[in-house]
Amino acid sequence: MILKFTPPAYDGGSQITAYELYINDGDPLTEPTTLVTTYDGSSMTHTLTDTADSLTAGKIYKFIYRAINA
Repeated sequence: MILKFTPPAYDGGSQITAYELYINDGDPLTEPTTLVTTYDGSSMTHTLTDTADSLTAGKIYKFIYRAINA
């Protein structure tokens, strides 16, 4: 699975220094709270794999992509 991101339209007046990607456990009722450690924090794309990211076929995952700045 490939995720593609876009930078936010507004950075709050401070340059973005990194990004974080969070995933839930595949239960549609839970929110994404687990940091995706395979994401490098700077790329505008990320490829998730079943093995490295502990994904299970048939589950529906939610993601949150967060920008970090000063």
